[in-house]
Amino acid sequence: MTNYLLDIYSAMPLVKLFCTDFVDKAVGVRAPQAWFTDVFSRIADHKINRIGDLLP
Repeated sequence: MTNYLLDIYSAMPLVKLFCTDFVDKAVGVRAPQAWFTDVFSRIADHKINRIGDLLP
């Protein structure tokens, strides 16, 4: 159990980097609030290797 928690903790900087980069790109193209709501409702079920498809 401890190793699993350490793996999650070590991945957090990458998760933060991805999230901030994703939001910065969306804000850069002036994505509407409805788009953010839609993406955040679908992102958990989306394939990680096709995450770029969610960008506007």
